[in-house]
Amino acid sequence: NRLETPMADLAVLEVPAGDGGEPVTPMLLVLDAADPMPAHARLAVLQRRQAWDEIATLDVDLQRNDVSARWLVALGPRTFALIATAPTSATGTGHATVVGIEVREASGSTALVETARSRLDRAVESAGAADVDGFGEAELVVGLRPIYDSSGSCGTTSLQVMDSASFDVRRSIDTAGALGGGALGRWDDVPGDDLLAYATPDCPPGGPVDSRLVSLRLRDGTQTPVAGPIAGPFGGVVPP
Repeated sequence: NRLETPMADLAVLEVPAGDGGEPVTPMLLVLDAADPMPAHARLAVLQRRQAWDEIATLDVDLQRNDVSARWLVALGPRTFALIATAPTSATGTGHATVVGIEVREASGSTALVETARSRLDRAVESAGAADVDGFGEAELVVGLRPIYDSSGSCGTTSLQVMDSASFDVRRSIDTAGALGGGALGRWDDVPGDDLLAYATPDCPPGGPVDSRLVSLRLRDGTQTPVAGPIAGPFGGVVPP
């Protein structure tokens, strides 16, 4: 059973209803947990027939052996970003590769196509899709690993807003301290999605850490406190 193969991530691909309007089982986009060869990631589209059959595969050359933390971010019904990054357990600032993947239908067959890629000189801690400008199109937003100073204090966390087609960086937003658990969505009447997250304005070495809930507007970087200081790391929310 193909579904018993270990997976790093999975996405559901909706398909049109049948000619009589009857529901059709969705297809699955699977990111395998095991590498098909060193520094590669395997993606497959599965369709339910007598069993779950592979109807398209793509081996993505990531060009680095240590980007072992991987997941998918849906940017549209059939477009995805493959995030491949140094894991949180790795020391240093790390690095990451972002690859655009599209599921295409042509002449009755399904194909997986790489559409773009970008290399980042810092590891990605979290990522999501957001309509930053309010135009109805999602962009990729990645949170990079914080940079700490020599004393161990928190420095800055960078958010990168990346074009969903080319993965060029459209906007870089630096926030003081570290960001914890959060969610992307529309939190005010201003067009465009924002980030609602726990933030620590500073992290004194060995000292208490207070966090507060803030709203960060992704279109211009405006940060607005939503709740006052909360005792404990990230208000008790485990960082992503």
